[in-house]
Amino acid sequence: DTDPTLALLGYSGQATAGYDGFEGSEDWYLIADEGDGEDICRIRYQLKDTDERADCPDAGHSGCIWAWELSVSSAAIISESGTGCMGAFGIDAASISDLDGTSMGLGFNPDYYGHAAVMVRDHGEGWFVASFATWDETSGNFTYQWDQGFIEH
Repeated sequence: DTDPTLALLGYSGQATAGYDGFEGSEDWYLIADEGDGEDICRIRYQLKDTDERADCPDAGHSGCIWAWELSVSSAAIISESGTGCMGAFGIDAASISDLDGTSMGLGFNPDYYGHAAVMVRDHGEGWFVASFATWDETSGNFTYQWDQGFIEH
């Protein structure tokens, strides 16, 4: 009898972002030992605004003060171990470029329910609150870490 091995699944990102645009990068990761081990897979890609998104609500709890449609480019496997990115996400060196050209919506709400600054996302099925985030309006520095949870791996 052995306990299942759990790995931490998530995304982290950093960008220069705000009312005038968005340009940055995001890591998609699966980390062994509940996030304390080696990267099973870490993929990094660039994110760049293509269009402003006016459909992210600008009032209420899920509202955005800015939102962009982002295009993925320069996707690359940064690190992997064990079953690697193929075992984690079904992606390998031959297929990593399939991520290039995909897109997503991303916005920012500095006052979600009056308590938290959050990133909101739209992967084509509508906006949802994804993670806590920080944004400095003066510098445009935007960061987040969206730990989605533990999965057996």
